[in-house]
Amino acid sequence: MLFRLKTYLNNHRLTSLVDMRTKYWLSQFAALFFMLSVGLFSVAQQYIFNQFNVDDGLAQSQVYAITEDENGFLWLGTRGGGISVFDGFEFKTYQTKDGLNSNYINRILPWGNKLVIASTNGLNIFEKGQFKSWLKGDKDKNSAVTDIAVNDKNQLICASSEGIHLFDFDGTPIPFSKASITEEIISFHWGKDSLLLGTNNGLFLVQNDSVLNLSLEYPAMKNAITLIKKDAFETYWIGTYGDGVYCLKKGNIFRIDEQHQLYKQTIFDIHFDEQEVWLATMKKGVLIYNRFTKSFTQISENEGLSNNHIRSIYQDRNANYWIGSSGAGVNQYLGKLFTSYDQKTGLAANFIYSVFRDSKDRLWIGTGREGVTVLHNDSIYYFNSSTGFKNVTVKSITEDKEGTIWLATDGQGVYRLDDEEFVPVNALNRAYVKQMMCDQQGTVWIATLGSGIISVQEENNALVFNKWTTADSLLSNRIQAFAALSDKSIAYATDNEGIGFFTWSEKDNMYLHHNDALFKGENIRCMVEDKHRRLWVGTAGNGVFYREGKEEWIKVEDLSSENCYSLILDEEGNVVLGTEKGIDVIFLNEKGNVTQLKHYGKRDGFSGVETCQHAVFRDEEGSIWFGTVNGLIRFNPKEKVANKKAPLLSLSDVKLFYVSLENFDQFFEEPLLLKHTENHLSFDFIGVHLVKPEKVSYKWRLLGLEDSFSPLSKERSIQYSNLDPGKYTFEVMAVNEDGAWSEPILFSFEIKPPFWQTPFFFWGALLIVLLVLVFIYWIITRRVKAKAKERENQIRLEKEVLELEQKAMRLQMNPHFIFNAMNSIQSLIGSGNEKDARYYLAKFSRLMRQILDNSRKQLITLQEEVEMLENYLKVETFCSGLNFDYEIHLDDNLEPDFIQIPPMLIQPFVENAIKHGMKGFTAAQIGKISITMKDEGDWLLCVISDNGIGRAKAEELKQKSKETYHESAGLNVTAERIRRMANFSEEPLEIIDLVENDVPKGTKVILRIPIHTH
Repeated sequence: MLFRLKTYLNNHRLTSLVDMRTKYWLSQFAALFFMLSVGLFSVAQQYIFNQFNVDDGLAQSQVYAITEDENGFLWLGTRGGGISVFDGFEFKTYQTKDGLNSNYINRILPWGNKLVIASTNGLNIFEKGQFKSWLKGDKDKNSAVTDIAVNDKNQLICASSEGIHLFDFDGTPIPFSKASITEEIISFHWGKDSLLLGTNNGLFLVQNDSVLNLSLEYPAMKNAITLIKKDAFETYWIGTYGDGVYCLKKGNIFRIDEQHQLYKQTIFDIHFDEQEVWLATMKKGVLIYNRFTKSFTQISENEGLSNNHIRSIYQDRNANYWIGSSGAGVNQYLGKLFTSYDQKTGLAANFIYSVFRDSKDRLWIGTGREGVTVLHNDSIYYFNSSTGFKNVTVKSITEDKEGTIWLATDGQGVYRLDDEEFVPVNALNRAYVKQMMCDQQGTVWIATLGSGIISVQEENNALVFNKWTTADSLLSNRIQAFAALSDKSIAYATDNEGIGFFTWSEKDNMYLHHNDALFKGENIRCMVEDKHRRLWVGTAGNGVFYREGKEEWIKVEDLSSENCYSLILDEEGNVVLGTEKGIDVIFLNEKGNVTQLKHYGKRDGFSGVETCQHAVFRDEEGSIWFGTVNGLIRFNPKEKVANKKAPLLSLSDVKLFYVSLENFDQFFEEPLLLKHTENHLSFDFIGVHLVKPEKVSYKWRLLGLEDSFSPLSKERSIQYSNLDPGKYTFEVMAVNEDGAWSEPILFSFEIKPPFWQTPFFFWGALLIVLLVLVFIYWIITRRVKAKAKERENQIRLEKEVLELEQKAMRLQMNPHFIFNAMNSIQSLIGSGNEKDARYYLAKFSRLMRQILDNSRKQLITLQEEVEMLENYLKVETFCSGLNFDYEIHLDDNLEPDFIQIPPMLIQPFVENAIKHGMKGFTAAQIGKISITMKDEGDWLLCVISDNGIGRAKAEELKQKSKETYHESAGLNVTAERIRRMANFSEEPLEIIDLVENDVPKGTKVILRIPIHTH
């Protein structure tokens, strides 16, 4: 219905004589009448929840019990699915196959380092990763445990279908002497001197071994008692089945719902905070009772809760609420930092293109192609084709200095709310507007896609338009964003042509254009000036930059997204960025430096997730409104509370070669000892932060391998391989999004060295090495000494050989032999026997030449030795006067020209046979000397035999003649030479006396002479 308030006023002839007060009340009446004329509906704000159900890994959708363990893990007891344990990322389920005695859980309670689980089939104690069953019923009768508590003596009390039971910490049952009742106990509260029991038939007090039925004192309270809890004000809160809540204080029982807000309500759980009491109801969701205002606030499905049947409420260590429902999983309440509005709460559509709060405190919302929606005083108004406007997409909304609302569309023109009537601005009927804003001078600036920039001023009740395009040196006709600067200038941003400016000229009373073209080449989507007068720009895909000085642009690193849709300042001057992944708050210090980045996404309560370009507005209360593709989100920065509680850090697993160590917790007390081959370890850890697990970062180090911590990382596992033997300590720490660090976890272990790397082995090996070195030194020294001695012996032998050779030479040149030979030759000459004289002289000279020639050689051929022997024997037969024959026989296998032997080895033995063997022969006796030579491989076997008188007779004759000039010295010298040259085991010289019938028949000499070959 189109209602023209201007016509209505004209018809009543209101004139300018109406005083100002009358005008004020008329304007208020007109605004109210205008709102009423377009339709009035109530609007509900929606609380922000993260909801987890079976699809997310929860074991079952009915959550009857919630608690935290000492490591911060959330334990959720279900009705039929067992227990789900949540670490912030995923659920782990425990059921009867894992040791539970039942999958139907009533209560879960921390008890020291244990967890007590009350089920429909008794008690389970969870300790060190294992379940132990207590108070389990038999096959015929279950012992259902309905309630559990721990008293001031650290004893466990449980209420079951069989009564009250008491246990010590080690599981020992303790006799319970309190008076018992026959009613089935559902809940209880243990006092110092009394016990309150909630049953199916009311409330009972057990005191001094007597039982008092309190329901008789208050007849209305006859329903089943679901729970009993005591607050900090010594008041007992008693939840009932179908009769709301009763309070018991100092013996007085009273109700809190003065307006019967809890009429016929069933209460399943109660939680107390500082000034509020949270009640879990069967039909109304969560009712929050304020102790001071005595008022109730409801959180139900209308406010975002997954189900109105609530079974459990738990506040974790970070003050976050977890609300377990019956049939819709668990809800994580994210507080009041964000409030959402969408179609469920009354908006015309979920896609929000623009948002603006005017001077009359009306919130204008551009909702898809449904015109605009207005929120005012908890009421909602729709303006579309049926209520005075059009079904268009409103891209931008602003208000001029006269209080007129301007609405710009995406190609359907611009409208003004003039005298509460939507009037099109004809000059802009085809403009495709990206953004509008009103500056300090009252000028409305319009950024268009294709038509450049248009400014509008009202003068003399008429609109004055100014337009700039590329023809007027504008950088581009496609304008993306405006920013009003503190020096009254206007910055505008283009797609890729940079940033230009309009400056206000007081002299000319107009704006002057400057085409600076700053930041050219970037697709800029949004701009804002901070309190330090620095211009910030958000780009399409390249993040956020701010201008420091006149030239330098600095990029903000580590944003959650580089795709920017909006920029705005909060009340503290921090920059808030809207992206397709939520919002990022860029915190600035007093100097304007970036100190922290904080991201808010769906898990943090920003349920809209993807923001829309320029759909952002900060109101006078400091709240920032964001238009998203999933509704309108109110960001309440005043609700930002730094999380000063560090994540609860724990080691979830320690693996050795990818195999988990059993009961690795025991090694926190004493180091884990490993073999040298067990040198590959991995550590899994988690810092539990149930609300923002993805914001937890870690750093670690392995002392003994590295001294410094690793860079911050989101990884929750680290491996170390091929570790050397030694002592190590793994240290890990966790930090939350606000910089709160956990205490480090230390896990020590030692890799034993192999036996060959132990000190005992080292010193033993060192000792052995020293002994070996000493032994080697001794061997080397011995060898050196032996070689020195050998060399000394060799030198001595060489010397002796030389001396022997000199002796042999001297013997070979025996002067008696020479004298006798010369005398014999002379006698032949004297007797005129010149022919024989010349013959023997030639033999003698030949012999002398052979002796002289051979004396200069170390080796001669056997043939040369034989020739010399023949010459010697011929000369000896001539000059000795003895009658003997001789023969020299060489074996057929011998090669006399090839075999070499030392010279003059045989001659001394032949000479000895002649001088001594033939001595004493008569003229009639003929001596005989035989020389036989044979090849025996490594030596030459030479046998010299004679038929002389034998060695004994020769020695006798020698003694009688007292002959001294020849004492067989040549024989001894030659024998010594042969011994020194021999390198074989056989005796080189052997002399045999030849005897026949005990009569000497001569002598045989056997020589084994080392032979050489050419």
